Amino acid sequence: MENMSDEFKKIHELKGECLAIQAMFSALWRVLPKDTLVKLTQEYQRMSSEAKASVQSSENVPTELALSFDQNSKFMMSEIERVVASR
Repeated sequence: MENMSDEFKKIHELKGECLAIQAMFSALWRVLPKDTLVKLTQEYQRMSSEAKASVQSSENVPTELALSFDQNSKFMMSEIERVVASR
């Protein structure tokens, strides 16, 4: 039971970090230089991949959480790619 608690804690921390990066992008992506956007995109992809792997490897994650995370991640990546491509 303690492992499950640790898994949820890690997933929620990763999701929180990804959401923080999303908020940063929402506020700054129109004014940041392209090289900064590329670096932030790479960091977001790394964290998103790590969180997604944690979600997929855990049998105890509620389906809604996994789907929500996956949808948010896909949407954010499409927005980031669109903005980076427009620079």
